[in-house]
Amino acid sequence: MGIDFAGAVEPVFGAPPLLNEELARGRIDAVLTYWHYAARLEASGARVFLSVTDMIRGLGIDSHVPMLGYAFREEWADREGVALQGFVAASREAKTLLASSKEEWIRLAPLIGSDDPAALVALQAGFRVGTPDRWSEVERQAASDLYAILVRIGGDKLVGSAKVLDVKTFWPPVSY
Repeated sequence: MGIDFAGAVEPVFGAPPLLNEELARGRIDAVLTYWHYAARLEASGARVFLSVTDMIRGLGIDSHVPMLGYAFREEWADREGVALQGFVAASREAKTLLASSKEEWIRLAPLIGSDDPAALVALQAGFRVGTPDRWSEVERQAASDLYAILVRIGGDKLVGSAKVLDVKTFWPPVSY
């Protein structure tokens, strides 16, 4: 693009709900925020300029890169494998339900904090985009490739001393 954003913008920092309100009132021109806050903005008429998927594609990675994970101790997973598999199955079942059921989003509206139909549709659409439909070596490699780019661009300030993504980041028995 050729734009030096550091010199072209005046950054404003705040909690996502505050930034959404500032954008809605015209006090700021753009916002970098989490997907679910962006979905609410879209429902109210804002346009997406650049998504995380767009950024990742712009870095040359063509596969889906998981953005959310679960953390647990390896010793616990070895000891409680049945519980871990049950958790993964329940998570997968919940994601499938939320991806496919408009009614479930309506039921959850009070917990979400919005009964606006447009917002619920936007939230469900954003949820679908962010939910992986597979978890294979291709996605693991994409995550490693993205990490390598972050190491190259940001170095120790961004990633610390780890120069490669640890293979233990991905728990082998868990797959989509």
